[in-house]
Amino acid sequence: MLIFCCIVKTQDKAFTNLVLRKTVYLISMASTNKTEERKPTPRWMLALLLCGTLGLAPFFPEPHVWGKLKWLMGGGEGMQLMDIFDLLLHGTPWLWFTFELFRIFK
Repeated sequence: MLIFCCIVKTQDKAFTNLVLRKTVYLISMASTNKTEERKPTPRWMLALLLCGTLGLAPFFPEPHVWGKLKWLMGGGEGMQLMDIFDLLLHGTPWLWFTFELFRIFK
């Protein structure tokens, strides 16, 4: 999350502070040794978090996965093995999120 805030370079200080506070809270909750039982984070939320970070990175001028998909739909001329690996890397969170949605709404 912290890396996500640095990448976005938002000018909204309130949003940045909110994300930083939530990140610190989540880290502190993960490191506590309380005996109370916590609910596990739903898998679709983790998939959505990955879609918003790795799935869309880099954010400017357009999401990387979107550019690769447009290139592939245009015929994929000049596409190398590295570009296909890059598409798989940025597309995997979207496939996982889609799978989780199908699992929930089946």
